[in-house]
Amino acid sequence: MVNNDVIKSNIQYHSVKKDIKMRIAICDNDMFFAKQLKLIISKFAKEKQINFYIDTYSGGEKLVNTSDVYDLIFLDYEIDGHKGIEIAKLLRAKKVLSSIIFVTSYPGFIIDAFKVITFRFCTKPISENDIFKVLDAYFKRYGYDFRLILSVKKETISVHTKDITFIETNQKHCIINLENGRKINCAMSMKDVFNLLPQYHFYRIHRSYVVNFNYIERYNKNAVYLKNGISTPYVGKTYWNDFQLSFKKHSIKPYFDDSIW
Repeated sequence: MVNNDVIKSNIQYHSVKKDIKMRIAICDNDMFFAKQLKLIISKFAKEKQINFYIDTYSGGEKLVNTSDVYDLIFLDYEIDGHKGIEIAKLLRAKKVLSSIIFVTSYPGFIIDAFKVITFRFCTKPISENDIFKVLDAYFKRYGYDFRLILSVKKETISVHTKDITFIETNQKHCIINLENGRKINCAMSMKDVFNLLPQYHFYRIHRSYVVNFNYIERYNKNAVYLKNGISTPYVGKTYWNDFQLSFKKHSIKPYFDDSIW
């Protein structure tokens, strides 16, 4: 017998990558609406080339009790005969830090929603344009970064990609360098870690180095200088032209829609 309280997505977007990146929960007892919302979010993911893993909950209790961690939660304001604000309060009481977007047919609730640190509001019926604007606003504020779960010796650790300045090879493994100066000796190869990173602002400059565009202060053919005072070796000849083009695009082209509300 199928449990319809929680529907786990077995589809990951963008389909080019198989690694789970950003996790999203939709909590709404109107499953037709939830399916419609999921399709819109998935379309956004494909267009932006972002990996989303989406779970759908038909009840607030299941969401509160889950051990899964989500970056973003779309929460119906009226669910199971209760106010979604109460579900949100329970989540915050459990130290759940997910960004919450309330979906409602009753726009008058907005003042109460600020008590649980709400990111945005959507009014039913939703449109593709509305959801795209909300997601654009989310990425404009938080950037295209996410948590990585990595194997380090006999431990499993969580690292946020926004804190990674560059990665260097260490024989068959790699060393992940963080903004605070910490170095993480990872049991994975650099190629495997690179494939987990947001491709929009991480770039391979050498067969032994990957850098985060967001930390580059300046560069020349001899070295890449980072904002924290550290420099990496030269950009490899085979990477030079593509590196310059990609860094220029990253620096001058807005990736997300600026017409947010």
